[in-house]
Amino acid sequence: MDLFSSPYYKVQKACLTICGAWPYQNDCNYLVIQKIFLTATLIFVLIPEVIVVVNQYKDFDTFMACLPFLSAAIMALVKSNPLYFNNNEVKILLEELQCNWEDFRNMKSEMSIIKSYANIGKQISIICVGSIYIVATCYYLMSCIAPVLDLILPLNESRSRVLIFGGDFYGHTEEHFFLLLTMEFFGAICAGHLILTLDILYITLMFHSCGTFAVLCHRLQNIEMNNFKNQKYQLVGVNLAANQDQMIYHYLSTCIQLHIRNIKYGERINSLFNVAFFFDLLFGSLIACLSAVKFVISIKEPNQRVRYGFLYVTQSVRIFCNMLPGQLLIDHSSRVKLAASRSKWYDLSEKSKKLVLILIMRAEKPTRFVVGRLFVMNIELFSLITRTCLSYCTIILSVQKN
Repeated sequence: MDLFSSPYYKVQKACLTICGAWPYQNDCNYLVIQKIFLTATLIFVLIPEVIVVVNQYKDFDTFMACLPFLSAAIMALVKSNPLYFNNNEVKILLEELQCNWEDFRNMKSEMSIIKSYANIGKQISIICVGSIYIVATCYYLMSCIAPVLDLILPLNESRSRVLIFGGDFYGHTEEHFFLLLTMEFFGAICAGHLILTLDILYITLMFHSCGTFAVLCHRLQNIEMNNFKNQKYQLVGVNLAANQDQMIYHYLSTCIQLHIRNIKYGERINSLFNVAFFFDLLFGSLIACLSAVKFVISIKEPNQRVRYGFLYVTQSVRIFCNMLPGQLLIDHSSRVKLAASRSKWYDLSEKSKKLVLILIMRAEKPTRFVVGRLFVMNIELFSLITRTCLSYCTIILSVQKN
């Protein structure tokens, strides 16, 4: 497993290992880590928020304030399912990723393509990790401002202390403030890390799939007689003494096989993440909309505006990072047809031309990541979610002015 210790996948492996979801670990300690993450999300986030919603469901402001964090907890528990209960599927996808690297290592141009896409996936993963942990830390520090100011600049009465997401722990908040605050922070970190880890795994696999489609396009664009006459491509299982037509025919056969593998790989990713990202899309959009609405409503509360502003920006960045690979997968799978039609197929033999035609026909339908058989993960869907959030904010602003 040296590949996953390389700089291209080190961040992804670390995120999976932290929450006990790395499929190549059989140690019982990782089962304990899984239970810790799930229990912390359940006890420190979900249950306190449910108690608040049930007890104060008539209070609209409290309900609106709790709903984003309640949705985040539910989303974290749902997204833990592929990580913990479909671990074998994750392992199969990672093994196929490693096999592709082994297949492409003999060609420098193809390896450079795969490495470039792996590097993009790593950079986006770092952005996701940074945004989640920075926001969680800011939430914690903002809750600490009031007690710290009471020590530095005391007033006649203590300043009001606010927890991260105002859960109900059936305790005296003032007396056990830092204990409850730390419990909420730990629960928020666990829930956020579960969401983040599945996002990173999804982004990594999707960018690898885009990279393999890019390799296929690169191969199709280099179907020329001169390449084979100069023995540029050393094909496995083909006698170099064979004529160029036979070599090109075998070369195109390998391209078709690669295309079939790419399509099946995309389908396997879709089947693994489909349910989790359906709930992610449902609750993630809800969190973004509610955060935007709370940001607009809290005009006279700067602390609340900062909180919900951070939450909205983080959620928007996360949704965009999830939609971008889906859009790129559509674009790259669509380019296969274009690359095949732009190749010098007219110089090939009749047998080879038929293979090119088969490839073009198979590439008519692009590979897509479809959520719940309803929504396609692409930039258009991200634009729809953003417009919806902004429309709600516009309506509320117009109502407040009137």
